[in-house]
Amino acid sequence: MVSLAAALSIPLLANGQPFPQRNLILFITFVVILVTLVFQGLSLPVLIRLTRLDELEEPVPPEEQEAGVRLRLRKAAIAHLKQQYAEETRANMLIGRLQQRMETEVQLTAHTLESLEFDERQRAALHQYHRVLLDVLRVQRAELFEMRRHNTFDDEVLRQQEAQARPGRGQSPAH
Repeated sequence: MVSLAAALSIPLLANGQPFPQRNLILFITFVVILVTLVFQGLSLPVLIRLTRLDELEEPVPPEEQEAGVRLRLRKAAIAHLKQQYAEETRANMLIGRLQQRMETEVQLTAHTLESLEFDERQRAALHQYHRVLLDVLRVQRAELFEMRRHNTFDDEVLRQQEAQARPGRGQSPAH
């Protein structure tokens, strides 16, 4: 829009004649604005569909990411031990124990990852729990608002209770 305002503000020449090619400047400015705003705005939904940005998964929880990193590191170490140090592993008891320890850690980490994953039924139950929890918290906050409006209790006590009636304050179910 600044470009169009600048183009429209081109003054007349001293002899009263319009600036040379003023109409061409106005046309080019209008076309540039049309292409950059309208074309870009109309092509964005198509571009999003093509890149499938709307299908991104939920972020992976940090615990699951850490376990996944540990698992990959241990597997890489075990593969390296088997490939580079196969004879030393058989001959040296300490190196053999190192490999056994890493294999045990892989099993424990894999078990940890399995326990972190929810099946669809558990995920639906958790979603329903959060929905009900938010609804209950909404009702509690509305009641606190009414108490504050009628000056039923001290303001500080109401503020403390309101802080406890927020999502994420120890109201998650145990996994």
